[in-house]
Amino acid sequence: MSRTSLYLSAASFCLLSACASIQNPNKRPVSADNMDAISKLPTVIVENKQGIGSSWTYVSSAGATAQYGLVGGLVGGIIDAIVNAGPAARAEKTATEINKVVTPVNLNEASLSAFKNLANAGDNHRQPIMVGNAKEPQLDKLKIVYSYALSEDASVLRVTAETSVESKTLKYRSPYSGKSPGKGPVYKNTFSYFSDPFQVPSLNDDIKKQLVSQITARYTAANGKLPDAKSDDFKKYTKEIEQANDSELSKSEASGFLIGKWTANNGLAAQTVINQAHTLLSKYIVQDLTNPAVPEIKGTDKVIESLSGGRVVKLIGASVEAGSIISAPATGPTPTWGNTVSFADSNIDKVKKDNKEQKKAKNSKKSSKKSSES
Repeated sequence: MSRTSLYLSAASFCLLSACASIQNPNKRPVSADNMDAISKLPTVIVENKQGIGSSWTYVSSAGATAQYGLVGGLVGGIIDAIVNAGPAARAEKTATEINKVVTPVNLNEASLSAFKNLANAGDNHRQPIMVGNAKEPQLDKLKIVYSYALSEDASVLRVTAETSVESKTLKYRSPYSGKSPGKGPVYKNTFSYFSDPFQVPSLNDDIKKQLVSQITARYTAANGKLPDAKSDDFKKYTKEIEQANDSELSKSEASGFLIGKWTANNGLAAQTVINQAHTLLSKYIVQDLTNPAVPEIKGTDKVIESLSGGRVVKLIGASVEAGSIISAPATGPTPTWGNTVSFADSNIDKVKKDNKEQKKAKNSKKSSKKSSES
């Protein structure tokens, strides 16, 4: 759990933070006044360091045990650790496996390449720049932050682009009546690409045996022994074995079988989706910068492009997500994303190391400045 990041969509966050009273979409459309100036801004892509994450649902008993005070909190913590052990471990393993074949370097190359291709084709006059968070230039810019995650059962890979225009000179003026100009970006929108799903396997005796084998291997120490029967690890092991032998293949359990589809042939399926996603999302990001249409929260979804293979590009028309653009199969099962995302340990370690070095460099710069002034 220490290496996972809690993660909520904008819509989910609104529900949890009581922002149901907000009557306007999250999107900030480009105004006619700013359109020409925005077309000349540099395109800055923030370097992705976490890689592809694996989503899962963290189950908390806090609500049920809070009434019992400190004792309830301690008991709830133990229960949560046991219940979440399996899903957490499988999500971390899934993230580790896919990042062996598709690294943050591959993701960043794909995002840069898509915008370079647009620029070279004359569809976008800005060659993209990639920067790390700490090195982000303090200038007016079109800023794009990409994120990547597998669904809970690993059947679908999602690529999301959080896009905004940040400026010290341009001002955002809300197109909605009764609203003040407001602070923050003068434009923002979200673009998402959902891959075609892999079929989730049906539960049978062979899959149950494989699940039991995977769980036993994970809990078996180097000396060949399972945890002590009185230990918390043994309780976790027992709980997972019970779940493996029940009559339902959970989404978390299914991910252990579907991750192989993504990593086969050196990650060919995953890399193909990544390239397709970036090509399509970059195209719609550029188009949206010339679209002053104001979304309404009570609108309806609209298909704006039909692609081969039954895929569509859709403009979301309702809820706070109105105005955002997604590409997904027109029909089929709807994947779930849980409330938590796990990333490969190696990527998180690198992020922590980079952050530490950047903080050290920043402090050193401050010290040098103070010394020169004294």
